[in-house]
Amino acid sequence: MEWSRAKTLLIALLLVVNVLLGFNAAVRIRERGTREDETVRRALDVVASRGVSLPEAQALAMPGSMTGYVLTRDAAAERARAEALLGACEEVQPGGGIYSFTGAAGAVTFRSGGYVEVAWNGEETPDLTSFLTPPGAVRAEVRAEEGVYGLLLDGLPVSGARLARDEQGLWSGTWVFGSVRLSEQSSVSRAAMILALGTAASQLGEQSIVSLAPACVLTALPSGDIRLTPAWRAETDGAVFHVSALSGELLGQ
Repeated sequence: MEWSRAKTLLIALLLVVNVLLGFNAAVRIRERGTREDETVRRALDVVASRGVSLPEAQALAMPGSMTGYVLTRDAAAERARAEALLGACEEVQPGGGIYSFTGAAGAVTFRSGGYVEVAWNGEETPDLTSFLTPPGAVRAEVRAEEGVYGLLLDGLPVSGARLARDEQGLWSGTWVFGSVRLSEQSSVSRAAMILALGTAASQLGEQSIVSLAPACVLTALPSGDIRLTPAWRAETDGAVFHVSALSGELLGQ
């Protein structure tokens, strides 16, 4: 009987301790977030003193951590994509990292750095969503609007991933076809990113950033692979630019 009561008291004590520990952790997390928000506001004040304004609410809502990826080119996966779209097809390798596949329905050409061209001979315009959907290693969504295909990765728009059709009916652009080789976590604080945005805006001759949003930027690498860099997308009245969340540097336009 005494042991049963002791166990009950011990369990109750452990529950109380866990509640107190959880409450203490929540308070610390909240205090840390408050201090970080104050640091962000001070960074906004510094940037404003240099003649560049940013939307405070959007700056405070930006994520503290973002993920980028490096994807390795996969020739076998490219062939599988071409066959799924065209059916039985003939492969030609003219060199320079170019792989072309030709079938009765058309042709697909892959180049290093994610470059792709699709020529279609069929009577009906194809839906290229399945062809463009990246491997399952990353959470991706293909969106088509007015004949132009765009990509969202982990819920973020990928600048540079775009496939459009010209007047001759040829789709061309840069896309993500390879498999993930490594992931890269952002290392620049939100306050440092705001200072970097202010510097980039000044370099571009811009004085007011009207919109901020998280994004990724697709870059072709000399190896033929591609890098998806996590970034802050800044929009002014006359321009859009991206600053890397990995380095704080202005990315190529």
